Amino acid sequence: MEKGGVPDGDHVKSLRDGVSELRLAVGDRSWRITFWKPGGPAIVLLTVFAKTRNGPQHDDVNRAVRAKRVCQAEHDMTVTHVFDRRP
Repeated sequence: MEKGGVPDGDHVKSLRDGVSELRLAVGDRSWRITFWKPGGPAIVLLTVFAKTRNGPQHDDVNRAVRAKRVCQAEHDMTVTHVFDRRP
């Protein structure tokens, strides 16, 4: 993915329990931003972590799933702001 590109199947992966990750390479490190789409126009960013080994990083995925559950239980999911960069 280049600047301004649209994420594809190589850059977005579904993890579990509705949590997905966006995969980014910054310099010589690989980063993961976990997120959840509760519906409508909202995307909730959950956690960020650097990829440190091959294969799944179960602790980081578990942390993202816990963050989603806390968000669902403790926050009103009413969308109050929409950021739109379309012309």
